[in-house]
Amino acid sequence: MGEAGALWLDRRFQSRRSANAGLPDGLARWQALKLAALLRWAAAHSPWYGRHWVPGAADQVASELENLAGGQAEVTAALLGARLAELPPTSPTDLAGQTESFLAVSQDEVEGVVSVPTSGTSGQARRIQSLAADLEETVVFFEYGMRFMVAPGQDRVALAMSPARPGNVADLLGQALARWQIPFLAHGFVPGAAAETSWLAELAEWGPTCLVGVPTQMAALGRHPLANRLTLKTMLLSGEVAEDRLVRELEQNFPGCRVFRHYGLTEAGLGGAVECERRLWPHLRDDLWAEIIGPDGRPQPPGAPGEITLTPLTRLAMPLIRYRTGDEGLILASPCPCGSQMNRLQIFGRLADRFTLPSGRSLRAGDFEAPLADLPFIRGYDLKLHPHTALTLSLLTTPGAPGETPRLAAEAIAAWLGPGAAGLTLAVILGHQLEGSGKRRLERTAEPPEADFIASW
Repeated sequence: MGEAGALWLDRRFQSRRSANAGLPDGLARWQALKLAALLRWAAAHSPWYGRHWVPGAADQVASELENLAGGQAEVTAALLGARLAELPPTSPTDLAGQTESFLAVSQDEVEGVVSVPTSGTSGQARRIQSLAADLEETVVFFEYGMRFMVAPGQDRVALAMSPARPGNVADLLGQALARWQIPFLAHGFVPGAAAETSWLAELAEWGPTCLVGVPTQMAALGRHPLANRLTLKTMLLSGEVAEDRLVRELEQNFPGCRVFRHYGLTEAGLGGAVECERRLWPHLRDDLWAEIIGPDGRPQPPGAPGEITLTPLTRLAMPLIRYRTGDEGLILASPCPCGSQMNRLQIFGRLADRFTLPSGRSLRAGDFEAPLADLPFIRGYDLKLHPHTALTLSLLTTPGAPGETPRLAAEAIAAWLGPGAAGLTLAVILGHQLEGSGKRRLERTAEPPEADFIASW
């Protein structure tokens, strides 16, 4: 199935960029030149950067990058990162409520607009606007990225995410697959309990061999009593972190299915990084500069964790320089066994979804997947954080789940935490629904917990 070999991203770079130098030096030089051009473009055409950058700073950094690219010495990611770090990062707070001031082209040139809901700082959505050329870059990346998962004449792809709108995932993925004449269905997010079974039956009748969806929704789908109606060869997870344990579970629940992971951000052009056939964390695309910023604001070396920060090199409608994603991860220091020179990202989750128990143990909202996986009648959950580190766990269960499910869930979590449960109050309720994107987020509330079962340790 799909393209043979594993150096597809490297070949994409060599063929599309006509690069004469070998990788990785040739890639670094090309990225340095793209960064330099992008900085000058943003300073001259984006009102936000024109106001917030120190006058002349972008040109100075651009000149340094051009000198690196044209020099005789080896060009490395560390050298590029050190130059780019002379400019301040851009945050989602900067973008919220000021989206139009980032636009560097006229509205007449815009071909696609996708809204990103804003949480925490503003009620306004971030409207991400794209040129036709920006969208084409993502279509080409999707076209390459799906090569391990599907083949013309053999496969059908269903997307369990938003319906198609100009410039969104369904639209661009559909365009990429149409170039191979691969049937594609944007089936929508998995709905709530009342419609979930009919949604699954309709999907099974269409008969996809590849399913693309959000990890938490795909996990819940795999635990549905009728999941065996789907006969999948591959699955692509996107929209949030998918740990190795979840990947293994999905492959058990869908026998014969190979699960791949994708990392992307609407603000950075949707397509960001995708796993190769070795499936050892996603490889970054060539035209996306990624760096990891530590708590001190400095770029981190490969292997060190921090905040994933992205600079799309070829997106001109809304240039974003050193955009802080709010995601925690690292750039893997070791090369992939596939032989590709493209960096790989290991993603840990949202920084905002991390919390600390009274015992001092640090957790993420998705960590409770591990102990709850031993209770097959629990299909998913949401999490609320109350004052004094009380937690409310809202469970999605299978029909006929035991009446003592809340107690069993609390006991499983307590056993998993061990001494780390000391001082924790855990409230458990039934009634979580698969609604909207299905992405799990830690909700913080000032209200006290109310639940079917409450335990303290």
